[in-house]
Amino acid sequence: MSARVAFAFMVFTLFHAPCQATIAAIRREAGSWGWAGLFSARFSLSIPWSLAYVVIWVGRLVS
Repeated sequence: MSARVAFAFMVFTLFHAPCQATIAAIRREAGSWGWAGLFSARFSLSIPWSLAYVVIWVGRLVS
């Protein structure tokens, strides 16, 4: 694993971990997995994935 990939993984983990608690809170408030699963889970995965991709992309440009 390169340093660039390791840093991208850290960025993904940093932004994804708090989102799991948010999804659980939305599920508890909504009473079902419908809203939490369809929108919140996908949205909270797309942001960290996008940031990790940017880290990889910028790392390729720099090196």
